Amino acid sequence: NPKADYPNRATVLCNIASCYNMLGNYKLAAEKALLGIQSARKTSSMTDLANGLNILARSYYQRGKFTAAISHLHEASKVRMHVQDPAMLASDYLDLADVYLMIHQTQQAVHYAKKAEAISFGNKIDLKLQAAYETLANSYRKLGDYKNAALYFKKLISLKERISTGN
Repeated sequence: NPKADYPNRATVLCNIASCYNMLGNYKLAAEKALLGIQSARKTSSMTDLANGLNILARSYYQRGKFTAAISHLHEASKVRMHVQDPAMLASDYLDLADVYLMIHQTQQAVHYAKKAEAISFGNKIDLKLQAAYETLANSYRKLGDYKNAALYFKKLISLKERISTGN
């Protein structure tokens, strides 16, 4: 726990929280994320604030607290728009899509995956675009819209081929 006057306190706490999420200790991840968010608010570090909110949301949805996760992801996305971080904004939207899929609100999942697709395509962020295509294909499949599911699976395959050819 870095001291209150440590200049990168919010970053360190959020990184620790992220590590706890990866280890499956979601309660401790939430505790550290909340400390990171508090520190980010205190120092007006918008990037750390958005990261902390996203990390906190992950710890909540892993524990089935979907309403809280959605709320924090919405707040994170608003902050990311403010700091103009398109890659991480696309991540927030993809996380929202994933949570909505978990709670069977597939139309909402499509809505946020399409937002992530537009940002990723416009900013040439291939990994996020790949994730958006995959989420959209699976969402449409769950909706029984096989025409759009096939369209996005084809886009996904084409993008993967283009990426591997480029590599």
